[in-house]
Amino acid sequence: MLIATGLGLLPDLLLRLFAGTGYNPFASFSMSMGTMGIEEAISVLGYLAGILLLYMLFSLLITPFIDAGFLSCLDSNKNEENHVSLFFNMGMKKYGKALGAMFLMILMIIVLGIGALIVSFLLSFLFMFLGEAGMILVQIIVLLAMLVGTIFLLFMIKDAVIGGVPVGGTIASSFKKVKKVFWPLFGLLILVSIVTYAFSSFLPGILATLFGIIIGLFAEVFLFYPLYKHASELVGDESQTNEGLEEGTTW
Repeated sequence: MLIATGLGLLPDLLLRLFAGTGYNPFASFSMSMGTMGIEEAISVLGYLAGILLLYMLFSLLITPFIDAGFLSCLDSNKNEENHVSLFFNMGMKKYGKALGAMFLMILMIIVLGIGALIVSFLLSFLFMFLGEAGMILVQIIVLLAMLVGTIFLLFMIKDAVIGGVPVGGTIASSFKKVKKVFWPLFGLLILVSIVTYAFSSFLPGILATLFGIIIGLFAEVFLFYPLYKHASELVGDESQTNEGLEEGTTW
């Protein structure tokens, strides 16, 4: 867990190294607009955008390694003496599957977002007669649909890393498992989000990031991973039952 925490902090440390410890892109840009000309402010915005792009790229590259190593250690039934070695070995060995599942998950979220925009435009016309209340209702419906759709994708990386599921099959597999534990998962996500936000909002800078990572890892160990294993058992039991019924019908 210490290794995962340290690696998880690297993107934030990199961001602060290039942009300063008090980095706030929106405040920096608004300050630039107030003290510089338009051309200089755009130049500053370009620099900040480059830093953010580097931060996102580095996060995308290191997150699958952390997920692969941490989940593999969590799922290991062996009494490994060297968890550090296991973490790095599995992080490298299963990096490709974790990276593929993560990019597929991001792609599906983008598709969901595009679908949500299309649906929101259609609903806007349908609820136009309700005025402002109708627009608020449309936004709530679209946000809930996006949230539910994203939740059904949350087991994709776990399926790829520890579930033995090919990357291409993680969407269907995640959907089946999340469907078995949707409401507990939904409640835990809300609880963890509230706790993380409530405490992180009082912490300065990198301490908030550190706290968020630690809370996320503890939630994975004690909440989300056990729930995933329970969902996998439920799906496995259902598959065995269906196979038994199919065999019975052949006689």
